[in-house]
Amino acid sequence: MGGRIALDFALAHTNLLKTLILESASDGIADDQEREARRQSDDALAERIIARGIAAFVAEWEALPLWHTQSKLPDNIRQQQRDQRLQNNPIGLANSLRGHGTGVQTSHRNRLHQLRLPVLLLSGAQDAKFVAIAESMCQHMPHAQHVVLPNVGHAAHLENPEAFSNTVLEFLKEWH
Repeated sequence: MGGRIALDFALAHTNLLKTLILESASDGIADDQEREARRQSDDALAERIIARGIAAFVAEWEALPLWHTQSKLPDNIRQQQRDQRLQNNPIGLANSLRGHGTGVQTSHRNRLHQLRLPVLLLSGAQDAKFVAIAESMCQHMPHAQHVVLPNVGHAAHLENPEAFSNTVLEFLKEWH
């Protein structure tokens, strides 16, 4: 969700930015029917979060295939992530889904060409869906590069912070 929000901000306020870095981000769902189905799915999830509570949601969330690569993380890191997730407010999380979920956000596919600033798209090699999305996004941005970090999934910054940081720092040194 954060990548789409950052992309939305960048498109609205390009003049305020020198560069843009997006990790495992999406430009949104272009198909209206698919986006509506996602909105309904997110709304149902929001209802479950409120009805069942944050602990049940976290258990469901952590079981998603999207996060399977995090099973390789040390126990203390996984526990820190879990503890952080459990601190969420169920109503706040539900409202976040309803207000900023993929289903309610506009697709930016037709506006990506407007980004004239350098863009770094990062994705983990074991996150095939977001690697494909980043490759597609990269083709529509005039000054974008896509870096695929090996042996990590959706949360590359968490799964290999050193490779993530080095990649970001190299990009920033080049453009700042």
